[in-house]
Amino acid sequence: MERICLILLLLFSLFFVRFVAQNNPDKITSLPGQPQNVPFDQYAGYITVNEKNQRKLFYFLVEAPENAASKPLVLWQTGGPGWSSLYAMLLENGPFTPSPEGKALDNNTWSWNLLANMIYVESPAGVGFSSSKVKSDYNVGDERTATDLIQFLTGFLAKYPKYKKRTFYLAGESYAGHYIPNLALDITKIKLDIDFKGFLVGNPWTYPKFDNNGTTLFWFTHGLMSIEDYSAINEHCNFNQSGPFLMYPNTYNMNKLCLAAITKVRKVLDIINVYDIYDDICMRDKFIGQGGWFSPARKSPLKNYNLEDNPCGPTDLTAYLNRADVQKAIHAEPQEWSMRSKAVTYSVQDMMTPMKKVWKQLLPYHNELKFLVYSGDVDAAVPWLGTLLWIKDLEKDGTINLVEDWNPWYGSTVQVGGFTLQYDKMTFKTVRDAGHQVPSSQPRRAYDMLNNFLNNKMD
Repeated sequence: MERICLILLLLFSLFFVRFVAQNNPDKITSLPGQPQNVPFDQYAGYITVNEKNQRKLFYFLVEAPENAASKPLVLWQTGGPGWSSLYAMLLENGPFTPSPEGKALDNNTWSWNLLANMIYVESPAGVGFSSSKVKSDYNVGDERTATDLIQFLTGFLAKYPKYKKRTFYLAGESYAGHYIPNLALDITKIKLDIDFKGFLVGNPWTYPKFDNNGTTLFWFTHGLMSIEDYSAINEHCNFNQSGPFLMYPNTYNMNKLCLAAITKVRKVLDIINVYDIYDDICMRDKFIGQGGWFSPARKSPLKNYNLEDNPCGPTDLTAYLNRADVQKAIHAEPQEWSMRSKAVTYSVQDMMTPMKKVWKQLLPYHNELKFLVYSGDVDAAVPWLGTLLWIKDLEKDGTINLVEDWNPWYGSTVQVGGFTLQYDKMTFKTVRDAGHQVPSSQPRRAYDMLNNFLNNKMD
């Protein structure tokens, strides 16, 4: 009798999960222009994180094409602060990338959803399609960004009960150097019905003193400024309270001599791709200058601007996501979508707060969680040199101990994918010939890196 009851309960549970999935209004029937015979399920929509203010975060979930039920869940958050995670979904590690002018979608051979179920969250509210009825919510900082994501995860698990108890990771890049560790620390302090295993974060803005020092050193050693400019910046800029240098008008305590030196250098940086210094910028509209976003969608040594090498990818993405039929298909409220929020005012104090304290609280969890910091080695926005400096600072004070010194890693090819520093509590990897958005400029190496991380491979 007990066995019959157990079987009936199991059948009911399976029916309930299937019923929820089939009747989920967030399920996407088809994306406009997507390739034929897409072999995985897609969902997009909103999860409310504050009922009173109707503050809600937009998400896009792409499940794995094979064995989705046994694969982990990875939540991706793009940084900025204020950049949309749909940038990563459609220009970096998602299953599709837009064709010129956003007229259709093409397959991404090295999509991360081949390895994991990927959920992309536009956060905080005011970014992308995420919104609030109370505009003061768009004045935000690290604490509320993290707490809203905790509420998001709670709502997500309620909507998708099949992901309860699932192996779960966080991932992101750039200002996700704040987003991801803060969220990870919050997850360790509360009871979420999910099996949290750690995170990976790329080219992360983490510690102003070291990140700024590494930035100027990278600019100088890669021929992006003169020795006189390098000397002027080091003499006049307070690295603890300046920058990130690509956003200097929004920071505080930058004196006139420092601002003059940075402004001079920026005139040069504005006409190259600072996110991948050896790749091209979008010349489709012959627009060059501050405010243009030049990150490529793909990379090719021929530089012939075909679908596999599209420095105008951000322009194409913007065109695609502003199509009325696309917004309807992904259940977004009709609005103007932009890669970088025009509404959010982010806390400068939080931007300039070192994350060392958070890392020191996280690293004792290294037996339960794994931490990977990676850097594309030709990024001039948050260069690998600055990341190496703050990691070495953790080593210097005894927070982490070096286990294996600078060694190459290879992934699935015979070519060097980058280099690794292995510590007892964390791992640092460079990705060779990759920019700020590593999965965009080196998709195969980024795929191999994730595969190794998820499967505990050292290579």
